[in-house]
Amino acid sequence: MLEWHSRLALNDLSMSEPRLIAQLYDFTSQLISCNKVSDTFEALLDSVMSLHAADFGCVQIVDSEGLSARIVAQRGLSDGFLRAFASVSADLPCACGRALKLKSTVVIEDVENDPEFTPFVQIARDEGFRAVQTTPLMVGDGDLIALVSTFFRQPKLPSPANMTVTALYASHAAEILARLRREEAHSEQQELLANELSHRVKNVLTMVQAVSRESLRRAAGLADYKEDFEQRLSALGRAHAMLLESKWQNARLKDLVRQQMAAFGDVQMTLSGPDLRITANAAYVLVLALHELGVNAQKHGAFGAENGRLSISWRLHSGSRMICLLWKETGGPPVRKPTSYGFGSALFRNLKHSGMLSANFRYQPSGLVCALNLPASAVAPEESLVRVQRRDQRLRTG
Repeated sequence: MLEWHSRLALNDLSMSEPRLIAQLYDFTSQLISCNKVSDTFEALLDSVMSLHAADFGCVQIVDSEGLSARIVAQRGLSDGFLRAFASVSADLPCACGRALKLKSTVVIEDVENDPEFTPFVQIARDEGFRAVQTTPLMVGDGDLIALVSTFFRQPKLPSPANMTVTALYASHAAEILARLRREEAHSEQQELLANELSHRVKNVLTMVQAVSRESLRRAAGLADYKEDFEQRLSALGRAHAMLLESKWQNARLKDLVRQQMAAFGDVQMTLSGPDLRITANAAYVLVLALHELGVNAQKHGAFGAENGRLSISWRLHSGSRMICLLWKETGGPPVRKPTSYGFGSALFRNLKHSGMLSANFRYQPSGLVCALNLPASAVAPEESLVRVQRRDQRLRTG
């Protein structure tokens, strides 16, 4: 629709105003060379001011909802004016406010004689302008992305030809701006993803190196090291696959626990707790802890007994926002406090020292009980304490 009107306007102008056509082509050439959104705003403002021989001018960018606009480029305007119009809403009767609301060009020939402009007359007097025009920049199906305004010291009604060219300037600039914004957003997203990937890889490699080092240090031989290390690496791999599916945003705690326990075969197990999600870093930490608890249960606890059972429950502490997870084994052989310590003990000690997880072990006759605490930073950002408390309440009331 915009292209059709542009062609029609160009045909009308080419016969009567060849000078304006030349200016339009010059402006289009400038736009093509613009590589940044800010450069496009500057080029647009200079060209529109030159076209109208304006005394002052500004470009305002419109928010995503189309309800307000703020100045991003200006020529000749005072600090007082910039403060007064730092943010303009669609319900203000100034020229830019009306253009924002109507999504169409607004021209005020003399602000002194415009009743709607009365609240802003004193600002205009202080600034020294009597006339103003504001033209919207529209893209797509009528999305308003910016406004360009010019101000004149004397009352003035711009010519229809000049206003036609201004509309063409705005139309062409809007298309360039839309493209540049898409490109900048894509570039920023790619940079963000690259930085995030680098961060994730470094964290995973650091964890793998630590696991490898401790596994080798405590292994009885190369065969033991190979088996233990591969099992721990597999546990991290399962967590990695789950996080990859969620685009590295977070991991659902219940799914993570169920996935890790499935590696130990057909375990009689009950899980209970609110639908919490944890960060990627916390997921890796919890996976290592659960794996070591599972290995211990397989060698010495409930997983090696016919009637052995495991209960895992968790909650979000309402005060500290720590995630409290309780591992409870029953039905296995009698449990005694160990007299020697291996990889698992070193792991839990190091995790506690780093503040990533703390563990409290109780060696009861009925089976091992372990309370794991993840810090508040482990909770995924979108988790709301209020929402979690409401879920807990629903669980208690059935």
